[in-house]
Amino acid sequence: MARASWLRSSRRSSSIRREHACVDKGTLFARPAVAIAPPTADFAISSPDCAIVHIVSAPRRVADLRGLASSKLGCELPHKPGLTAGDGFEFVWTGPDRWLAIGSRLPEASMGKLASVFAETASLVDVSDAYALLRLGSPKANEALMKLLPIDLHPSAFPSGAVALTHIGHVGVIVVQRGPGPIFDVLVPRSFAASIVGRIEHA
Repeated sequence: MARASWLRSSRRSSSIRREHACVDKGTLFARPAVAIAPPTADFAISSPDCAIVHIVSAPRRVADLRGLASSKLGCELPHKPGLTAGDGFEFVWTGPDRWLAIGSRLPEASMGKLASVFAETASLVDVSDAYALLRLGSPKANEALMKLLPIDLHPSAFPSGAVALTHIGHVGVIVVQRGPGPIFDVLVPRSFAASIVGRIEHA
């Protein structure tokens, strides 16, 4: 009985050589940069590179987690929308018993540090590639942000250290008032960062 010719082909199904078919993981998983116009004296937006880690307290362990933050990092985790800092991290309240830790360390180092502190008291997820941090520190950029947000950003209503979970258009964002200036940080989903920057620039 003749062997069916479709069982095996003498030609490769692809002309790509096997050793060249792999994808460079560094390229595949590289964090995309946020395109921002060069700053001017009147209008400045930057996107600092930072590590961002999502922290969620383990069930019935929030008191232990807060105690570890106080004893090992020297800060009290916010109980409500707000910002605190300790040992190279800033902690942003994002909901009951959950925070974003923002650090200047590389993501791997930040995860290692936080894991060594919180151990079994919390779930930690590196979301550095999921978020982009936009920093607005000029009068016109701040005015543009005020036009786009449905909240009052006047210092009397939104002082230094204040945090709001709000939205720009249909995109959920986290806004942090960092201090004199004022300077605002806006945490946005990275896939929407270019769109949000464009809206701020043209507001």
